[in-house]
Amino acid sequence: MYYVYILRCRDGTLYCGTAADWEKRIRTHFTGDARAARYTRAHPPLRPEAVWECAEKGDALRLEYRIKQLSRPEKLALLAGERPLREEEAGLCSRLPQSALVSRDALW
Repeated sequence: MYYVYILRCRDGTLYCGTAADWEKRIRTHFTGDARAARYTRAHPPLRPEAVWECAEKGDALRLEYRIKQLSRPEKLALLAGERPLREEEAGLCSRLPQSALVSRDALW
């Protein structure tokens, strides 16, 4: 499985990334070490906003690309559940429930 995630940063910006182990990758972003993305080192993350699970790496990379092409209002609509994604509709990727994110907060 591969995952696409969106983090809300302390300055209110949104960061989107892809990982095979999203919990480990998000912990890396939160620690700010050298393996974290340059963006999250400069804009420390506040919390995960959404995570999608994809069976194939290519599906995850395409979903990440599509999310990064959205405007900020479109991303906010996506997070609010007002804007479905083609990958979700086709069953290629599925969004994890919010409770899955909340239950993992202890890791950070």
